[in-house]
Amino acid sequence: EGEFVTSRHLRDRLFREVETNVSMKVEETDSADAFKVSGRGELHLAVLIETMRREGYELQVGKPRVIFKTINDKLCEPLEALT
Repeated sequence: EGEFVTSRHLRDRLFREVETNVSMKVEETDSADAFKVSGRGELHLAVLIETMRREGYELQVGKPRVIFKTINDKLCEPLEALT
């Protein structure tokens, strides 16, 4: 039903978003029709997805995953301290 349905359209839109949204990261995957999008949380990604759908993009989204990092052989997840 959407106006923009090809992976080329999605790619162009995602990389255009990265130019103005510095807290978002888009990576191409081995598959030509899949992209890895990283952001500041579920709400951040949900806003992008809803905006794109309202603009006429058709896309499927996988479940978000928390990014873990190993520090000194200990598995850690991102944590921000507010002061």
